Amino acid sequence: MLKKLVKDVAVYGIGDILVKAISFVQMPIYTKWLLFSKAEIGLWGSAMSVVGLVAAVLALGMDSAYALYFFEAKDDARRRTATSTAILFTLGLTVPVILMITLASTPMANLMLDDSRHRLLLTLAMWLIPFQLIHTLGGQALRNQMRPKPFVALNFLTVLTSVSAGVAVVQSGWGRVEGVMLGSLVGLAMILPVRLWMIRNMLELKIDRALMWKMVAFGAPLVAVALAYWVSGSSSRLVILKMRGEAEAGLFTVAANLTVVLTMVNGALGQAWTPHAFKAHQQDAHQASVLFGRVLTLILAGFGLLCVGFCTFGREGLLILTKSEFLEAETAIIPMALGAYALTTTQVTAMGISISKQTRFLAMIAWVAAGVFIGLSAMLVPRYGFVGCAWAGCAANIVLTLIYSLKSQRLVPVTYQSKRILVLASLTIGGCFASRLLPSDITVRTELLKVGFCVAFAIAAGLASFTGLRAAHPQTA
Repeated sequence: MLKKLVKDVAVYGIGDILVKAISFVQMPIYTKWLLFSKAEIGLWGSAMSVVGLVAAVLALGMDSAYALYFFEAKDDARRRTATSTAILFTLGLTVPVILMITLASTPMANLMLDDSRHRLLLTLAMWLIPFQLIHTLGGQALRNQMRPKPFVALNFLTVLTSVSAGVAVVQSGWGRVEGVMLGSLVGLAMILPVRLWMIRNMLELKIDRALMWKMVAFGAPLVAVALAYWVSGSSSRLVILKMRGEAEAGLFTVAANLTVVLTMVNGALGQAWTPHAFKAHQQDAHQASVLFGRVLTLILAGFGLLCVGFCTFGREGLLILTKSEFLEAETAIIPMALGAYALTTTQVTAMGISISKQTRFLAMIAWVAAGVFIGLSAMLVPRYGFVGCAWAGCAANIVLTLIYSLKSQRLVPVTYQSKRILVLASLTIGGCFASRLLPSDITVRTELLKVGFCVAFAIAAGLASFTGLRAAHPQTA
């Protein structure tokens, strides 16, 4: 199963990379070609943060609920009903809400973006949400059917269309930040019919009301989880916007978009791992316990290498993606990398809560972490700006995965390889900080030194993962 999981992570990783590549591709276009300022980048990032907030509420955890009930269905007819119920319910909920927000765009823009003049930007951003949510469910349908090729192809078309449309609109003189948002909306709208056509065998004009309420009952508690994640993650831009202004929000946005390298892998892992985890536990709970522990070890080793590489070559990444005035964003790289590292481990540490369907604990624990973020942000952001916000997010993610692990062990115990976990985590943290000791000039000698540093870390992580250390017995803490 581990080989199949690695293969699926690679396949779905490509698809997820293509979705998140929008941020990666857009950044050099905006900063180097269209010459967006720090303030414009900050405004764009803040608007997308608002999208994340509203989408988290309107999604109602339906993607997770759909995945669960799809695999519980015993035949294609029930799977088709589950797919249609999820999509039609989401449309019926989101479109009226977005219409109401549109009608109140002036006060909403003043509340969310600190300026009522941004009402057009907010309106365009809000209409991204129904398209995003249906795209998400359509993509989940393809993953559920184990159809990676159309999944990847459709994500590629979405990225290509969205970026091209955004550039065309801005170049036409219609607007800058607003033009970018309109381009994203056009891209999603154009590809959505194609995505629905690809899953037409899973669609019907029918809602199973009993199943719908089961999905809502499962997914609704996840709204609180999503909101907590938003508070300790995506809300950072709005926090910085209100406390330090658009320019610092722009620096944070640039650093966060560079971190998309890490979130790509996390997203791919979640997409590939969740179906395998549910299936493995249903087939053999004892073997699943061992599998979960091994997967966490692999995550810590592989993702640790990505984090160290991210910290080591962060300056080069900023120079490639942006212009020199954004290099200050480099100071947020280490906390963002370590925060992403901690967040990725929740793919395993929270699994026991999901499998046992005790999703209320996901919400409760996520809000504890959100409280940590709020408290630390209040102390750090006024003094340290966007860097303080990055460290607050890092601390929140560490608290999140630790408490998830403790609670999950009471519900579905996992055979964690404790010694390996401690060694790999220590290596990663040390490697990220040690990368700052390397020369900052960009020369052939320096780049070779950095490559050697990453190779040394990979060897050390490999030795820690596969030699000499014995797995611990199942914990019941």
